[in-house]
Formats: sequence, structure tokens, C-alpha cells
Amino acid sequence: MIEKDFPSEPDPTSGPVRFWLNGDPPIAGSLNEIREGIDIADDNIVESEFERYEYVNGATLFKYNIEQARAIIRQTRNINRAVEKAKIIAPETPEFHQYIKELYDFKVPKFVAMQIRALERTRLIQ
Repeated sequence: MIEKDFPSEPDPTSGPVRFWLNGDPPIAGSLNEIREGIDIADDNIVESEFERYEYVNGATLFKYNIEQARAIIRQTRNINRAVEKAKIIAPETPEFHQYIKELYDFKVPKFVAMQIRALERTRLIQ
């Protein structure tokens, strides 16, 4: 089949048109099943991110100042911890490790910025 004979979009109800060279089986029988799984995973990610937000926000009450909120050493530790977890979950997938590194390089400072803004909504206990 030449390239121009392929439809512009895959049929979401049909089975796989490729196979893994290492022999791994497909994780689903159709693209619709894959998309449903992605939606569920995305919902779980959003819920987990909100849970993380609540913990980061809650940590604000234990910090005296902006420097403690910045916690540069802890930021680095969080990023490295996430990458190490990615290596455990997917040891043979370095592109996933890199993705997690880039994701945490982006998101950890964003959470810190939210915590710094949360400091403005608090006062020290006298």
C-alpha cells in the first residue's frame, strides 16, 4: 500500500495495523479503547495534580517566608525523585524518563509560585 492510499484518520473501531518488534501484545483491541484509557488516565492526572496542589498549598502554613517556600534543594529533590520513579516504572524507556524530567522541571517551579502567592493569604502566628 502506498502512502496516498492511507486514510487521513485511522478507523477507531478496527484492530491494530502494526505490531511491536519485541513481541509485546497490544494494550487494547481498538483505537477507541486506547482513547478511553487516555481519557481515564487524564482524569486521574488532573485529580492527582489537584491533590498535589492541596498539599503544596497546605505546606504554606508551615513556612515562615518566601525563601522557605522556594526551597530550592527540595525542588531539585522532587524533580530527581520523579525521574527515579519513572526509571523504576519504565526502565527501558529513556524518552519517558526525559519527559518526566522536563515535566517536573516545568511544574515544580509553578507549584512553588502558587505557594508563594498563598503566603500572601496568611499571617504568622504570634
